[in-house]
Amino acid sequence: MTRGKARLAAQEDRGLLESFLDMMSAERGASPNTLDAYRRDLLEFALSLGKRGKGLAKAAKDDVKRHLEALSDGGVLPSSQARKLSAMRRFYGFLYAEGMRRDDPCGAVSAPKLTRPLPKILSAQEAHALVEAARKQADGSQEGVRLLCIVELLYASGLRVSELVTLPLASRGIGAGVALGFARALGDFGATVMVAGNIPGQTQTLPIAVYDAVQAGDDTTARTGSLVLGAIAIVVLLLITQVFARRP
Repeated sequence: MTRGKARLAAQEDRGLLESFLDMMSAERGASPNTLDAYRRDLLEFALSLGKRGKGLAKAAKDDVKRHLEALSDGGVLPSSQARKLSAMRRFYGFLYAEGMRRDDPCGAVSAPKLTRPLPKILSAQEAHALVEAARKQADGSQEGVRLLCIVELLYASGLRVSELVTLPLASRGIGAGVALGFARALGDFGATVMVAGNIPGQTQTLPIAVYDAVQAGDDTTARTGSLVLGAIAIVVLLLITQVFARRP
C-alpha cells in the first residue's frame, strides 16, 4: 500500500470510528470513559491492520483472529481480549446496520475462554493476627470497640463486606422477621410442632400445652396459657416498637 493510500485508509478509519463513537454517545448514552475505551481498542486494531496494509473498513475474519492471537501472545488477559473483541463486534455491527459493510468479520469469531480466579483467603494465623490487632485497638473508645465488632463479625459469620455495611439498613426488616417468627411460634400450632417437636417433658411449648389442655377438658389451664401467650406477644411487640421508635 502506498503512502497516499495508507493516508486515505487512515482518514477513512478515523471517520468511521468517530461516527461509531457519536452513535454510542447519542443513542446508547455511553459514558466518556466507555467511549475512550472503545477508541483505544479500535485504534489498536486499526494499527494492527495497518501493518498488513488494511483499514478498519476492509478487515476480514482472519484479521480479527490474528489480532486476538497477537494479543494472547503478548500476555493480554482473556478478560481484556474479550473486551476488545466486544468493541470490535459493536463497531462492525454498526457498520453493517448502516449499510457500510455487507458482513460482520467478528460474527464467527469465538470469544476467549474466561477463567474465574480462585478467591484469595487468609490463613488461620493471618485471621488470628487481624482479630488481635483489632482487639488491641479497642481501647475503650467507641471507634475501637466498633472496629473490633466489625472484624469479629466478619471472621465469625463469613459475611461479605458489602453485606456487613448494609446490616444497619436491614435492621428493620430483620426485627420485623424476628417479631413475625416469634408471634407465629406463640400462636401457630403447626409451626411449633414442626420446629420444636413434641417430646413430653422436654420440648413442649405453650401452644402445644394449650392444645393438650383443651383436648383433656382442662379449661382453666387452657385459658391461663392463652392469656400468657397473648401477654408475651403484646409485650414483645411493644418493646420492638419502642426500640425502632428511638432510631432516627
